[in-house]
Amino acid sequence: MIKNLKNYSFEKFKLLVVIFLSLSVSAQISTRPPSNNEEKFMHLNGAIFGIKSLKIICSKNFPEYINQNELAYNKWKIKFKEHIEEVKIQYSYWLEVQANKENINVSEIKKVLDNYMQAGQNQNEIKYLKNYDNFKSTCKSYPQHLESETTNIQMIVEKLNK
Repeated sequence: MIKNLKNYSFEKFKLLVVIFLSLSVSAQISTRPPSNNEEKFMHLNGAIFGIKSLKIICSKNFPEYINQNELAYNKWKIKFKEHIEEVKIQYSYWLEVQANKENINVSEIKKVLDNYMQAGQNQNEIKYLKNYDNFKSTCKSYPQHLESETTNIQMIVEKLNK
């Protein structure tokens, strides 16, 4: 899928996480192709994280949609299991490489990145809640969102590899 993650710097990765999380969860892949494997990985990892993040935010704010959204999310995860697992493997490998480079353990790096991702999720939740009715509609239509091109991981991978 995306190779050579061992050369990516931890600081650059954190910056890319913050930048990516500041984008809308449902945003389309940029028309400008990613310039390197790190950007490709960030797009893919961010897309997967964004889909999960939206489900969590919707569940927290609109419990009436929990069942339908959980069912749709699980169906989506099964459909794209191969890609999701590959990203998890690459992410774990990258964490190990960075831990060795920084001379710290993996759990410390993971904790920092988890905090960045949580902050991004919180930022997205605040942004969504500013337009409550639109956000409620987004959460209600989450199952349809998971069937769209914007969440089709296979199509995202194909676009990234062009």
